[in-house]
Amino acid sequence: MAFFQTMGTGELWITLLVYVLPIWALIDMARRPDEGWRRIGQSRLAWTILALFLGPLGALLYLILVRPRLRRAASAIPSPPAEGASEPEPDRIGGEDRG
Repeated sequence: MAFFQTMGTGELWITLLVYVLPIWALIDMARRPDEGWRRIGQSRLAWTILALFLGPLGALLYLILVRPRLRRAASAIPSPPAEGASEPEPDRIGGEDRG
């Protein structure tokens, strides 16, 4: 705790940037579905390596360039049906009886 008490505000922000930003980016990358990565044509492995080796710069590039595209791709991916929900019967779609 004494370490943080001796730091100034600027030093604290730099420390957070250097350590927290890459961790946040790595967690975000891991949580994104594979389908989203395929849809945008990017490699999760390549961005993970960039975030690890370039630190905050790689993480910042990911968060600015890739994350918004992954979020848009994820919104286009249909979600699986809810647990216990049944799909409509083929002959009763739209309330019509096609029997």
